[in-house]
Amino acid sequence: MKQTFLFIFLAACFALKGQVDSTEVKMVSKKGWGIPALEITGLNILVNRFDLWALGAEFARVSPATWKENLKTGFVSDGDPFSTNFFAHPYHGAAYYNAARSLGYSYFESIPFTIGGSLMWEFFGENEPASEIDINTTVLGGVYLGEMTNRLSRLLLRDHKVRSNKFLRGFAATLINPMVQMNSIFYDDTSDSFKGSKQTPFPLISQLSFGFAMPTKESELANATRRFHLNFGMLYGNIFTDKKFKPFDAFVLRSWLDITPAKADKPAFLNITSHAALFRKLINDDSVISFSQHYDFLENQVFKLGSMAFSIDYNKRIRFDEFQFRGIAQLGIIGFGSSSSDVVEAIKEQVPDEFIKDYVYGRGYLFKLEYLINTKRFGRLTSIYNHWFIKTENFVKGSERKAYLQFKYYYPIMKNTSIGLEFFNYERHAGYEEVPSFEDINTTYQEVKFLLAIIL
Repeated sequence: MKQTFLFIFLAACFALKGQVDSTEVKMVSKKGWGIPALEITGLNILVNRFDLWALGAEFARVSPATWKENLKTGFVSDGDPFSTNFFAHPYHGAAYYNAARSLGYSYFESIPFTIGGSLMWEFFGENEPASEIDINTTVLGGVYLGEMTNRLSRLLLRDHKVRSNKFLRGFAATLINPMVQMNSIFYDDTSDSFKGSKQTPFPLISQLSFGFAMPTKESELANATRRFHLNFGMLYGNIFTDKKFKPFDAFVLRSWLDITPAKADKPAFLNITSHAALFRKLINDDSVISFSQHYDFLENQVFKLGSMAFSIDYNKRIRFDEFQFRGIAQLGIIGFGSSSSDVVEAIKEQVPDEFIKDYVYGRGYLFKLEYLINTKRFGRLTSIYNHWFIKTENFVKGSERKAYLQFKYYYPIMKNTSIGLEFFNYERHAGYEEVPSFEDINTTYQEVKFLLAIIL
């Protein structure tokens, strides 16, 4: 599912060259709150019945008795896989969000519908107790992915009747934002808003790159292999604009797919990391203070990390004729985060079977530093440093520190095409004083990537 999601979206992105987007589009008249609430209820019923009738999932066999028991029990942990909690649940939450967003509700007005849809599912959509993990990832991740896919579906559907690749763009939009496609059928103003041509120009830069990743320093905890690497990056909007600013008018999206050899345990790993400005304050033409929301879903042969966070940022740019610099420093709190950890092996006997998983979760802080140096003659150099600290909360007290450093250099070989080299360094520090059998971990992993990049 995740791999199909990315492949179709990337294919459709070839149709985005030269396109623009903005929140300043033909307005959708706000429908009564009962309409999105009814759609969310219908969505939960549909998913529940599909789980039970098509997949035979016993957790979907609900009744008034299970509802009463769930309400009595309240929130507990769960044993769902990492990708379910940090990708599937945010995707589900995005559908709740866009049920309201596509019917005329603003970013902030759509959040209560996301919360309500998640609570409805947790207490009435399953016969298992409500999950404290699910409510966090569905709401925080759902709001983030919801607004991002709202923007991206506008990009895909704009001027829909006359642009090329109509089927591919429409299918990709349906995949990332099914609620807007459904509401476009029922409501003409929704269709006109997303598929019409009345758009205010917005800056949009995107790049597709592909190549191979080669480990240069193995981790003691994993056996990483050479992989095919497919990467998509997007810089949406302009944080430095002097125009009125709304949430997500500027965001950065990076997503990549690592395809492993046939002998590997898992054939592919999807990764998404993104941050979006919710508010900003102009200091001058080239300096901005902003408040941002983050979504990180990182999974590979070495580690897993999920993070929903908020940060205060400092944005800076320097502009000359032949040289441009753009950077951002971010410091914030992790509202909910997760990290793979081998400590779970040491505490298995203390954890009920239904709650056993290969990761821990909690809250903490993050620090991110990114910059881009762009020259007309010598290409582009980018660097990204991300650091997460998570204080664990489930079954064992401890801490997980994960950080990675990336350097990428792209040298132009023809118009809009470059060859690239990337260095990647990952570090992990973990400590659990409450588990005598667990030794503190300090480990590193390094790899290089050889890439061909195309600016779309």
